[in-house]
Amino acid sequence: MNKLLLAGCIVAGSLAYGVLPAEKKVRIALTLATFQKQTVKKKTSYHKLPAQKYTLRVALERSNHIYLDDWHIVSEPLSWSRYTGKYKTSLMFYRRFGKNKDIEEKVGTILVGGVLKPFKQFYVLQNHQHALFKDKKGNPLLNVMLGFSGDRQRIAKKQ
Repeated sequence: MNKLLLAGCIVAGSLAYGVLPAEKKVRIALTLATFQKQTVKKKTSYHKLPAQKYTLRVALERSNHIYLDDWHIVSEPLSWSRYTGKYKTSLMFYRRFGKNKDIEEKVGTILVGGVLKPFKQFYVLQNHQHALFKDKKGNPLLNVMLGFSGDRQRIAKKQ
C-alpha cells in the first residue's frame, strides 16, 4: 500500500486520514478570592474569604471558556510572537447567578502579558499580576492574582 503525506493528511489508497498537530496549551496560574458582605448594627463591611488556587489550561491561539464555581472566565488571545515568546491575552470574568447558574454578569477584564516558557508539551506564562474588581457601588467583589513571577515557584495550582 503506497502512502503519501500531503498537507497534513495521510492518503492510503482512496481513504484520507486527517493528521492534525497537537494544539499548544498555555498554563496560567490563577488565585481567586471573593468577598462576603457582613452587616452588624447597621454597619456593613466586606471580608475576604479564603483564596482558591487554580491552574488555567488555555489554548494558545483560540478563545477558551472556563467555569469555576460561581465564575465564568473567557480567555481571548491577543498576540503571540513565536520568536520572542511574548504572549498577550485578555481574561474576562463573569459572575454566575440563578438556580442553574444560567444568568451571568460581567465583572471585569484583565489584560495579561508575559513571556511563555516551554515545559514538556505546553507553555507556562511567566508573569505576575493583581486586580481587584468592585461592584457598581464600589464594594469589593473579586480579588484576582495571576501568576508566575520570573523563576519563582508556582503561585497557584489547582488543589
